[in-house]
Amino acid sequence: MQTYSTFFKALSVPFSVISLRWIDQYVYDLSTLEGGILAGCLVSISYFLIERIPGIERELNKKMDVILSLIVFFSIFAAFKAFAL
Repeated sequence: MQTYSTFFKALSVPFSVISLRWIDQYVYDLSTLEGGILAGCLVSISYFLIERIPGIERELNKKMDVILSLIVFFSIFAAFKAFAL
């Protein structure tokens, strides 16, 4: 069964990619190497912060797992469409 911690760790990867893609397109032109290193650092920091949150190791029930997965899917899709990435 999936836990909230696992869910938030999986969510940190697309969040870092979307945010760095937005920065690359609108703020500063990053090279591929810089973007990859920054994405890895951002994911590592997110993992570290998620590990520090107490009480996040609770298990998700099946209904909540499906709902959160759908919200994440549509949010990622909407972010790419909204920012024209």
